[in-house]
Amino acid sequence: WSQLDPLLLAARSIRERVDVTMRVLEARRLVEVGVAEIAAARRTDSDLAAMEAALVRMEEAQNDGEVDSFVDADIRFHDAIMRAAGNAIVTALFEPIGHLVYETRRHTSSFPEARVHAIAAHRRVLKSIRSQSATSARNAMRRHLEQTEADLEGYAYGGDASERTAEGRA
Repeated sequence: WSQLDPLLLAARSIRERVDVTMRVLEARRLVEVGVAEIAAARRTDSDLAAMEAALVRMEEAQNDGEVDSFVDADIRFHDAIMRAAGNAIVTALFEPIGHLVYETRRHTSSFPEARVHAIAAHRRVLKSIRSQSATSARNAMRRHLEQTEADLEGYAYGGDASERTAEGRA
């Protein structure tokens, strides 16, 4: 995973930070959408309790304006979904970018409106996983990550991600 070292260094400049953030979000979408689907089929009551507790903590942190606590709870929520999926290989593949994921979540969560969107999205994901609807969980997680991208665009970067993505590929 030493290939990630240049990404960490590149994330220090604003332009590269935007690119790295969007690439991390792409990776999350590739992994977490499928993980949510699997979690819906495999989740236990204990998994649901962990997700619910994390969501409650996100709401409390939002009410108190505590961004770091919000991010920690957000990460606990997603970790609970990863555990519910019960695939240690996927978890191991995702762990090396944990620092990058934390930093991108911290950046997005610094905007109160983005935190409100995240809470609503997490409620939908939890509801889908609770109902054991794999398709619904997959779609709810996909929509959550699409909203996260829109929030990054609207609040953090001001502009169109497709333009930056096209520029990055050109």
